[in-house]
Amino acid sequence: MSGARNRQTVNGVKTMHGRSPVKRRTRLCSLALLLALAAGVGADEIVENAAQTGAKTTLKYALWGGANEVAYSRKICEAFVRKHPEIRLEVSVYPWGQYWAKLQTQAASGLAPDVISLYSGNAALWIARGALLPLDAFVKQTGLNLDDYHRSAIDICSWDGKLYCMPLEIPARTLVFSK
Repeated sequence: MSGARNRQTVNGVKTMHGRSPVKRRTRLCSLALLLALAAGVGADEIVENAAQTGAKTTLKYALWGGANEVAYSRKICEAFVRKHPEIRLEVSVYPWGQYWAKLQTQAASGLAPDVISLYSGNAALWIARGALLPLDAFVKQTGLNLDDYHRSAIDICSWDGKLYCMPLEIPARTLVFSK
């Protein structure tokens, strides 16, 4: 019963080793928050062109990914704001296990990000729910040439003849045979 000998009362609360359970819980929560922020989990990052000092439109962008995907996405965001200095991006990165639930909750409450990362197998679900805006008018307005993309990638991003998303990458799956 060595634990019983170490119990003390602090401010009327029985504790172990004289430590308040509230202070310990606060320290643990602070540590967890610090670790989450250090890892970039759920923390928002503003990406903008500092040369533009006037008013800016903020677009919210949500994605999941590890360090490589986040670094790659950051480069894309930086290139975008260089070309469009009147826009700033509020980028939120979530772990895969939280990303989909977070997006569903945000979409259901009308607070979905302006831009989201999807994998092609999940896009149809979001399109069928009416959660994605067709991009055809934007493509026409900006003069984006869809012939610059692989046809199969554009086909995956289309539904009932309308374009709902743009390909970010084309993963190569391989099939190997053992000897």
